[in-house]
Amino acid sequence: SKVLSAARNGRDTFYCTNRFWGMREACQKSNTERWVRLFESFCDPPARVARPETYLFPEEVGQFNRESKQYASRSYILKPDDQSCGRGISLALDRSEAIRLGFQSNAVGKRGEDVVVQEYVDNPLLFRGRKFDLRLYVVITGVRNNQLQYAYEREWCFARIAGAKYAKPTRLNAGNLRVHLSNTTFAEDKEAAKQSAEAVLE
Repeated sequence: SKVLSAARNGRDTFYCTNRFWGMREACQKSNTERWVRLFESFCDPPARVARPETYLFPEEVGQFNRESKQYASRSYILKPDDQSCGRGISLALDRSEAIRLGFQSNAVGKRGEDVVVQEYVDNPLLFRGRKFDLRLYVVITGVRNNQLQYAYEREWCFARIAGAKYAKPTRLNAGNLRVHLSNTTFAEDKEAAKQSAEAVLE
């Protein structure tokens, strides 16, 4: 979030906003992957940020087709590059289905939205049998000796809990995103889907 100081706006109130110039580009999933790869290339010795195998469709569909052949039973999750709230996300139970879904999304060989394809992590950490993610708001305050300095408010941190108990992807549940996504968009009770981050990590 961007904090606008009371001194600058001439009022006795501080304002906090989560919309700023360039935010759309910053939030595009393909750009996040490109920036992570760029960061990795700067490390000496080379380092790899822990994350599932990730491919950018359509530009890396050939690489995906070659490398995924050795993982016949691997599942994949496909995420539209420029959407949010879980819109357009789908699961593929094998490599051929991932490519087919990429074509259907107009991402491979057609003019359409790019798609990020990732290996699906089928043994995730669970909270009461459900998938979850953490929403943390962190402000980078500086860099010293190649170390980031940052600050955050614990009370602003929370966990988002999936709307249904987790099960490994199958033909029967692959279309039930409440099982596989922790986005509150799919929760029947959106408030109950949010928990204190500290409570979840106890």
